[in-house]
Amino acid sequence: MSNAKLLKDLFQSFSLGDDEAFKSTARKIINVEKSKKHHVLAADLEKFLESYSDKTGDPVVTLSMMMKSIPKDSDGTADLIEIVTPKISRSEVVYSDSNAKVLEDFIVEQKSHHLLRSHALKPNSRLLLCGPPGCGKSISAEMLASELGLPLVIVRIDSVVSSFLGETASNLRKIFDFIGKNRVVAFFDEFDALAKERSNRDEHGELKRVVNSFLQMMDGYKGNSVIVAATNHEGDLDRALWRRFDEVLKFDNPTTNQIRDLLEIKLKNFLHDIPLKSNEFILQFEGFSYADIERIVYSSAKKTILSNYAKINRQTMEEVTYKEMKRKDFVKDMVRAGGE
Repeated sequence: MSNAKLLKDLFQSFSLGDDEAFKSTARKIINVEKSKKHHVLAADLEKFLESYSDKTGDPVVTLSMMMKSIPKDSDGTADLIEIVTPKISRSEVVYSDSNAKVLEDFIVEQKSHHLLRSHALKPNSRLLLCGPPGCGKSISAEMLASELGLPLVIVRIDSVVSSFLGETASNLRKIFDFIGKNRVVAFFDEFDALAKERSNRDEHGELKRVVNSFLQMMDGYKGNSVIVAATNHEGDLDRALWRRFDEVLKFDNPTTNQIRDLLEIKLKNFLHDIPLKSNEFILQFEGFSYADIERIVYSSAKKTILSNYAKINRQTMEEVTYKEMKRKDFVKDMVRAGGE
């Protein structure tokens, strides 16, 4: 059967709401791609098909339907969330062995959540990510959404936190209602803005009420969404929040081996003669975050293109690395001066 005929059948079955015909045609398309040895594409299509509708027969909630029901603040002017189609795959992210194992087990449980629930078991669904900026927390949330074939819902902390008494808790309730109706990966970045330690005398009563409300919402949440929270200031979090998460991952700057793996991943789409096996070369990146190294690679690629060089060479990357180091030192000095 031709691709044109398969695509026509796919769209027709979708427009008619015939789920069985839609899934049957989708599987035929996947098999065609496998026969062409397009294994990455076939795997992605299988992932999307798996998430198209769950095995309980629940009605499909499309991304367009979600977009129409985005929760807003009390004025109705500011969106409380942003819905993103994730694009980061597991192969694009480098982890320590321990973090990789936790995330892989987490993904397996989520992909088998119907099976676990049929045995009265609840899959792990709540992750707390801690560590310095640029160490991979946000990318990990997107990677999870991508691997599970789910939309990534980014909570807009600036819209959620309100100066009006009681409004922040009300905004949080709207978000929990939304992720209760839609299976997504909900990402609370800068989580400490919502969940600071209540015993801190410097915090006012309203923020303490927000923490109480968040705890109650977490305890009462029965939906199937994945909740991921991230913070650069884990020491500021209220102690009662820690046990609300199934797993807590600590991120650090990459080790020597992780630097080498990351450079290899980021450079694979560019012509280069970078000596990745040279420890001397790799050691110059110690102390840089994952985000720093990614920025160095892409800045090197741009400089190479604009200079009309054939490939990224060591000298170009070392020049960019030195410039990035000076930028980091400047930022540190400015932060230090601001705290004095």
